[in-house]
Amino acid sequence: MTSDYENLIRKNERIVYVGQVKYKQPRIENTPENKWKGKWDIHYTCSKEIQKQENGRIYFILADGTIYKIGSSSGKGGIKATFSCYIGGLGGSPSIRTMGIHALIQELLDAGKEVKIYVLFNDPIKVIAYGLCSSNEVVTYPDVKVMEDACRVDYKKIYGKYPRWNFQENGEEWPAHIKTLYTEQVNQRKKKESVSSAAGEAGESVEADIVDAPEEADALEGVAETWL
Repeated sequence: MTSDYENLIRKNERIVYVGQVKYKQPRIENTPENKWKGKWDIHYTCSKEIQKQENGRIYFILADGTIYKIGSSSGKGGIKATFSCYIGGLGGSPSIRTMGIHALIQELLDAGKEVKIYVLFNDPIKVIAYGLCSSNEVVTYPDVKVMEDACRVDYKKIYGKYPRWNFQENGEEWPAHIKTLYTEQVNQRKKKESVSSAAGEAGESVEADIVDAPEEADALEGVAETWL
């Protein structure tokens, strides 16, 4: 049985079901040593063409049929690239949004909820581009943010507020435990960068000593010759 939220999504024939979020296989256990390892992935059921379609896109994250997040992206690589950022949200240098959504999705999975992804693409339009003394008809895409705002406004009209993970639009802060986790992630990254930098400097010092060694050997050889 689908919820009112998911029915709302399914009534729009332009919205495409992307796939379901699932644990990686073999499953990575939630242990301290695996804390910064991503444990989930997306099982795509849409075509590869849709996965890589580069139109501006609005995405919807649902859990047990409830819309938790409405977001947008217009970057290259399509919806698959958009969610690759979330999948890798515990590594690299993510924003609190990227890391936070990753962590919140993980919490939903751990709670036994079914997490699904849907997407709405914008369509190309023809416009006249004017030059200094010419005009040409060109194909372009509408600003995806306009569509995103429209989706959020529609949602708010029906349910009284924006989806629960649209913290900024709701005038809310990220949950305290997510902010704490993000601070820990940043400190962990800085620690790794510091260790890597120190190791690099040590390597350069050793290399310099090796380079200087032949010159020192030549000098000693010259001194030995003067004694003979």
